[in-house]
Amino acid sequence: MEGFQIPLLIPVGLFQTKLPQSLGHHKKNTILTAKMAIESRDEFKRILNKENIKLDLEEKGILHLCDNEISLIHGRKVNKWLNEAGLSRKEVSIDEMISIEPSLNLKNFVGGFYTDSDMSGDIHKFTMLLAEACMNKGVTFYYETEIKKINHNKKQPIEPALFIYGAIFEKSLSKRIRCSGALIFIKS
Repeated sequence: MEGFQIPLLIPVGLFQTKLPQSLGHHKKNTILTAKMAIESRDEFKRILNKENIKLDLEEKGILHLCDNEISLIHGRKVNKWLNEAGLSRKEVSIDEMISIEPSLNLKNFVGGFYTDSDMSGDIHKFTMLLAEACMNKGVTFYYETEIKKINHNKKQPIEPALFIYGAIFEKSLSKRIRCSGALIFIKS
Protein backbone atom coordinates (compact mmCIF):
# COMPACT_ATOMS: atom_id res chain seq x y z
CA MET A 1 0.00 0.00 0.00
CA GLU A 2 1.71 3.18 -1.16
CA GLY A 3 2.36 5.76 1.55
CA PHE A 4 1.53 3.32 4.35
CA GLN A 5 4.52 3.46 6.71
CA ILE A 6 3.65 1.64 9.94
CA PRO A 7 6.20 -0.69 11.51
CA LEU A 8 5.33 -4.37 11.49
CA LEU A 9 3.42 -5.33 14.65
CA ILE A 10 3.46 -8.73 16.35
CA PRO A 11 1.48 -9.41 19.55
CA VAL A 12 4.04 -11.20 21.74
CA GLY A 13 1.43 -12.97 23.88
CA LEU A 14 0.42 -15.15 20.94
CA PHE A 15 3.83 -16.79 20.72
CA GLN A 16 4.49 -17.72 24.35
CA THR A 17 5.63 -21.22 25.11
CA LYS A 18 3.49 -23.03 27.69
CA LEU A 19 5.80 -25.97 28.42
CA PRO A 20 8.48 -25.35 31.08
CA GLN A 21 10.47 -28.42 29.93
CA SER A 22 10.90 -26.84 26.49
CA LEU A 23 12.56 -23.71 27.93
CA GLY A 24 16.13 -25.04 27.54
CA HIS A 25 15.58 -25.71 23.85
CA HIS A 26 13.50 -22.56 23.52
CA LYS A 27 16.41 -20.39 24.67
CA LYS A 28 18.97 -22.17 22.49
CA ASN A 29 16.71 -22.17 19.44
CA THR A 30 15.73 -18.52 19.94
CA ILE A 31 19.39 -17.46 20.10
CA LEU A 32 20.34 -19.55 17.06
CA THR A 33 17.35 -18.29 15.07
CA ALA A 34 18.16 -14.67 15.94
CA LYS A 35 21.80 -15.14 14.89
CA MET A 36 20.65 -16.67 11.62
CA ALA A 37 18.20 -13.79 11.08
CA ILE A 38 20.97 -11.22 11.68
CA GLU A 39 23.26 -13.01 9.21
CA SER A 40 20.39 -13.27 6.70
CA ARG A 41 19.64 -9.55 7.02
CA ASP A 42 23.31 -8.72 6.46
CA GLU A 43 23.50 -11.09 3.48
CA PHE A 44 20.27 -9.61 2.06
CA LYS A 45 21.76 -6.10 2.22
CA ARG A 46 25.05 -7.34 0.73
CA ILE A 47 23.17 -8.90 -2.21
CA LEU A 48 21.12 -5.73 -2.77
CA ASN A 49 24.31 -3.67 -2.88
CA LYS A 50 26.42 -6.08 -4.95
CA GLU A 51 23.71 -6.73 -7.55
CA ASN A 52 22.48 -3.11 -7.52
CA ILE A 53 18.92 -4.26 -6.75
CA LYS A 54 16.65 -1.32 -6.00
CA LEU A 55 13.67 -2.00 -3.75
CA ASP A 56 11.11 0.07 -1.92
CA LEU A 57 12.64 -1.05 1.36
CA GLU A 58 11.17 0.31 4.59
CA GLU A 59 13.66 0.27 7.45
CA LYS A 60 11.33 1.38 10.22
CA GLY A 61 11.77 -1.49 12.66
CA ILE A 62 9.25 -3.76 14.31
CA LEU A 63 7.11 -3.33 17.43
CA HIS A 64 6.15 -6.36 19.51
CA LEU A 65 3.03 -5.53 21.53
CA CYS A 66 2.25 -7.10 24.91
CA ASP A 67 -1.39 -7.19 25.95
CA ASN A 68 -0.83 -8.42 29.51
CA GLU A 69 1.78 -8.54 32.24
CA ILE A 70 2.58 -12.24 31.63
CA SER A 71 3.48 -11.59 27.99
CA LEU A 72 5.59 -8.59 29.05
CA ILE A 73 7.52 -10.72 31.58
CA HIS A 74 8.00 -13.44 28.97
CA GLY A 75 9.10 -10.78 26.46
CA ARG A 76 11.77 -9.57 28.89
CA LYS A 77 13.19 -13.08 29.14
CA VAL A 78 13.19 -13.51 25.35
CA ASN A 79 14.66 -10.02 24.97
CA LYS A 80 17.72 -11.07 27.01
CA TRP A 81 18.23 -14.03 24.70
CA LEU A 82 17.86 -11.89 21.58
CA ASN A 83 20.34 -9.35 22.95
CA GLU A 84 22.69 -12.25 23.74
CA ALA A 85 22.42 -13.28 20.07
CA GLY A 86 23.45 -9.76 19.02
CA LEU A 87 20.03 -8.35 18.14
CA SER A 88 19.45 -4.78 19.27
CA ARG A 89 15.95 -4.98 20.77
CA LYS A 90 14.72 -2.91 23.68
CA GLU A 91 11.68 -2.73 25.92
CA VAL A 92 9.51 0.31 25.22
CA SER A 93 6.78 1.98 27.21
CA ILE A 94 3.35 2.90 25.85
CA ASP A 95 4.56 6.50 25.41
CA GLU A 96 7.62 5.34 23.47
CA MET A 97 5.44 3.10 21.31
CA ILE A 98 3.21 6.06 20.47
CA SER A 99 6.27 8.15 19.58
CA ILE A 100 7.39 5.35 17.21
CA GLU A 101 3.92 5.00 15.67
CA PRO A 102 1.47 7.77 16.66
CA SER A 103 -1.55 6.14 14.97
CA LEU A 104 -1.61 3.13 17.32
CA ASN A 105 -4.50 2.64 19.75
CA LEU A 106 -2.74 1.02 22.71
CA LYS A 107 -5.52 1.05 25.30
CA ASN A 108 -5.43 -2.79 25.52
CA PHE A 109 -1.65 -3.08 25.77
CA VAL A 110 0.79 -2.81 28.69
CA GLY A 111 4.08 -2.34 26.85
CA GLY A 112 6.25 -3.91 24.23
CA PHE A 113 9.59 -4.27 22.54
CA TYR A 114 11.14 -2.50 19.58
CA THR A 115 13.78 -3.69 17.12
CA ASP A 116 14.94 -0.74 15.03
CA SER A 117 16.93 -2.84 12.54
CA ASP A 118 13.94 -4.73 11.14
CA MET A 119 12.73 -3.92 7.65
CA SER A 120 9.99 -4.76 5.21
CA GLY A 121 9.58 -4.68 1.48
CA ASP A 122 8.22 -6.44 -1.57
CA ILE A 123 9.69 -9.97 -1.42
CA HIS A 124 8.21 -10.83 -4.84
CA LYS A 125 10.00 -7.88 -6.44
CA PHE A 126 13.24 -8.87 -4.68
CA THR A 127 13.10 -12.50 -5.82
CA MET A 128 12.28 -11.48 -9.41
CA LEU A 129 15.19 -8.99 -9.52
CA LEU A 130 17.51 -11.52 -7.86
CA ALA A 131 16.52 -14.18 -10.40
CA GLU A 132 17.21 -11.67 -13.20
CA ALA A 133 20.67 -10.91 -11.73
CA CYS A 134 21.39 -14.66 -11.52
CA MET A 135 20.30 -15.25 -15.13
CA ASN A 136 22.58 -12.37 -16.22
CA LYS A 137 25.43 -14.36 -14.65
CA GLY A 138 24.51 -17.50 -16.60
CA VAL A 139 22.26 -19.29 -14.10
CA THR A 140 19.51 -21.46 -15.56
CA PHE A 141 16.39 -22.10 -13.48
CA TYR A 142 14.45 -25.36 -13.84
CA TYR A 143 10.91 -25.17 -12.49
CA GLU A 144 8.62 -28.11 -11.70
CA THR A 145 11.61 -30.45 -12.02
CA GLU A 146 12.18 -33.58 -9.97
CA ILE A 147 15.83 -34.25 -9.11
CA LYS A 148 16.34 -38.00 -8.90
CA LYS A 149 20.12 -38.14 -8.80
CA ILE A 150 23.13 -35.82 -8.90
CA ASN A 151 26.25 -37.12 -10.63
CA HIS A 152 29.57 -35.43 -10.06
CA ASN A 153 33.24 -36.26 -10.43
CA LYS A 154 34.21 -35.72 -6.76
CA LYS A 155 36.74 -33.07 -7.86
CA GLN A 156 34.06 -30.43 -7.68
CA PRO A 157 32.27 -30.66 -4.29
CA ILE A 158 28.54 -30.08 -4.11
CA GLU A 159 27.50 -27.90 -1.20
CA PRO A 160 23.99 -27.19 0.02
CA ALA A 161 22.93 -23.56 0.21
CA LEU A 162 23.62 -21.72 3.45
CA PHE A 163 19.87 -21.65 3.97
CA ILE A 164 16.82 -22.73 2.07
CA TYR A 165 13.99 -20.29 2.70
CA GLY A 166 10.50 -21.69 2.73
CA ALA A 167 11.50 -25.18 1.60
CA ILE A 168 9.25 -28.10 2.51
CA PHE A 169 10.96 -31.47 2.46
CA GLU A 170 9.27 -34.86 2.21
CA LYS A 171 10.88 -38.29 2.26
CA SER A 172 8.91 -40.57 0.01
CA LEU A 173 8.86 -44.37 0.21
CA SER A 174 11.29 -44.49 -2.71
CA LYS A 175 13.83 -42.61 -0.55
CA ARG A 176 13.85 -39.61 -2.84
CA ILE A 177 13.76 -36.21 -1.23
CA ARG A 178 11.23 -33.77 -2.67
CA CYS A 179 11.10 -30.12 -1.76
CA SER A 180 9.30 -27.01 -2.87
CA GLY A 181 12.53 -25.10 -3.37
CA ALA A 182 16.22 -25.93 -3.20
CA LEU A 183 19.53 -24.35 -4.04
CA ILE A 184 22.61 -26.36 -4.91
CA PHE A 185 25.96 -24.63 -5.24
CA ILE A 186 28.83 -26.27 -7.05
CA LYS A 187 32.19 -24.73 -6.26
CA SER A 188 34.11 -23.72 -9.33
